[in-house]
Amino acid sequence: MTFLLGLVGLVVVLAAAIAYGALRNKASFAASNQIVPGTPGRAPVEWAGAHTPEALLHRRLIAAAAAARAQTGAGDVQQAVERGALEIDDRLIAASALPAANRAAAIAAIEPSVLALENAVSGVKASALDASPATPALDSAVTEVQNRLDAVAEARAEVDQLDNTSPMTSPPPPPAPPTTIPPATPPA
Repeated sequence: MTFLLGLVGLVVVLAAAIAYGALRNKASFAASNQIVPGTPGRAPVEWAGAHTPEALLHRRLIAAAAAARAQTGAGDVQQAVERGALEIDDRLIAASALPAANRAAAIAAIEPSVLALENAVSGVKASALDASPATPALDSAVTEVQNRLDAVAEARAEVDQLDNTSPMTSPPPPPAPPTTIPPATPPA
């Protein structure tokens, strides 16, 4: 009887440990999919390990935001990069919800924005490595990132404008054919 109680107790402890490990692993997996740590991600959880173009671009955004956070003393830059990454990620999520026929083109149109954000972060890193700890160098790096993010925002607005005029929207109805009145027949 004591053996049986001990065995049941061991099974309960083992089940609790497995459940705790699974929950902790799930939370860690979800956290790895967040662009801004502590902010719940809007991207599908599957993107953390998927090999689809949208998942790869999402992970590149996570890496760019992490690289910006790794810069010391770049709080404004970090916030600007994270804000830009979240905006691009929202567009990426919306593009992934499109029908398959339109999805690839929409995602391909977003890739230059991801590349521009990555280049902005690498430009800040290069500026930080080349600069002395003086404040003017940091100010110029912040200005450079903000200029690049403004360019990304302008490009996004242009793409949105093109999307509004694209053939994906329904075309206007064709004009009605002109109506003609048949000639009057003379009375006989």
